[in-house]
This record gives sequence, structure tokens and C-alpha cells, in this order.
Amino acid sequence: IPSGSNWPAISDYETSYNSEKNVYEYYEGVIDGNGYTISGLRINHDLVASGFLCWTKDAKVDNLTFNNAVIYKTRTVLSFVDVVIIIGRCWDGSHVNNCHITNSSVLGKNEVGGIVGRVYRRTIKTNTPDGQPQNLMEKMAYVTYCTTDNKTVVKGEKLVGGIVGMNYGAIVGQCVNNADVFANDIAGGVAGYTRSYTAKSDGYIIGCKSSADATITSNAYAGGIVGQVYQDTKHYYTRSWVVGCASESQVVAAKPATMIGYSSYATITACWAVKNGANVIANNAKNTNI
Repeated sequence: IPSGSNWPAISDYETSYNSEKNVYEYYEGVIDGNGYTISGLRINHDLVASGFLCWTKDAKVDNLTFNNAVIYKTRTVLSFVDVVIIIGRCWDGSHVNNCHITNSSVLGKNEVGGIVGRVYRRTIKTNTPDGQPQNLMEKMAYVTYCTTDNKTVVKGEKLVGGIVGMNYGAIVGQCVNNADVFANDIAGGVAGYTRSYTAKSDGYIIGCKSSADATITSNAYAGGIVGQVYQDTKHYYTRSWVVGCASESQVVAAKPATMIGYSSYATITACWAVKNGANVIANNAKNTNI
């Protein structure tokens, strides 16, 4: 991408509303990078969600590498503003698979990630004839087989993760973070935050790793894999799962943990941490986390 250019906002929330149809029209295409690399991506948008694609539904991004990308946002008005390299909000059947970030930096507010800001599985309403009840349909979203390298840095205020900022009832699987992650509050090597969505939508972090190259830093909670796990209080039978994950990163925080910084109804299975690599350093607070 030519030096000095600002990548255009594609399918962002604030400009994609179709008043005639009374719907938001997000990006729903398929991008297969076929192993190619996009270099020099620059984004400085004052939007709800910023990235190569801002907001997607049923979209697919596969087999693509981003090198020397710089994503920056200064917006502070909204509580949650996603800043990432590939997809700001990956919704309703969208996925990112086999994508990689090298020699890049991301700086934002909340829900900041190296790959995706918010990966979101929702119960959506299908179109039906006028006067007929709408059907509900579940569409899984996921981020799989993605990596960040050790020359990449991901920074934000809250809910910051090396791979995703927030996993909302979706799947983050087989991803590896090598990037340093910094947050003022809540940071995770793989995900800043993960939670269930509805009665049928647990959140999953499966087979992921945060390597010894990465340091996870926060002034509050931080975990080698997830900063915070939360259960939807309206659906008490849902859980968030952390399965088969490995934490090798150094975690430096007021309330640090090798795996999960702060947990509410999380199930951890077959996970491990390397003692010498997963150094947990508490800044002025006793570590009581997992």
C-alpha cells in the first residue's frame, strides 16, 4: 500500500445504514489471500470499529499476511471502539482463518486485538413475510490458525488481546500470539475478554498459545491466555471454555495470572504453563487468580 495513504473505511457502522431497507449493510464477501502479503497498511479512522474490514457478516478472510501495518485510533467518546488489523467486528457467521501479522502495531481504546476486535456469535432474526413471526438462527463466528509475531505490539485501554479483544460466544482456535500486549485494564495473551452470548452460545478458546516471546502487561487484571472471563447473567447454564491452551508468556500486572486474569464460570481443561517462561509478577497486589 503506498506510503502515507489511509486505508478507506470498508463497511463501517456509521456509514453502512441503508435507510430505504432499514438495515445495516455490512461486508459479506470472501477474501482468499492465497498466501500473499499486504504490506504498509495504515489506518487512522475515528470509527466504532477500524481494520482492513470494519464490520462483517458472513464474511471470510483466509490465507493472508499483513506486514508493517500500523493501526491507530484516538476516539474516546464511545465505551467500546474496536481497533485491529483485519476485522473490527467479526459477526454472524464471519471468520478469519490462517492469517498472520508481522512487524506491526495496533493502538486503540477498548476491544483491541492483533487480528480481530470482537468475534461475535449472535442469535439473529431471519427475514419473513410481513405479519409472520421471525425465526431465530444461530451463526457461529470464529478466528482460527492465526498468528502474531514477536515484532508486533498491541496496546489499548481495556480488553486487549494479542489475537482478539473480545470473544463473544464464538470460537478462537489454534492461534498463537508472539506479540507484546499492553492494557491499562484487562489484558490477555490470546483474548482480552471472553464470555458466553445466549443459552446456546458458550465462548471457546481452544488450542491456543501465548509464547515466551510475548509479555502481557496491565495495571489491573492480566492473564497469559485471557484477561477476563465472564458469564452472561441472563443465561446461568452457559460457560466460557479454555481448552488445550499453553501459556509461556511473562505476565506483569497488578493482578496477574498464568492463564486467566479474572474468572467467572470458566472451565479450564488440559491447559499448561511453562514455569520458567510464564513468570507471574504482581505489581503492588497479591495474585489470587488462576
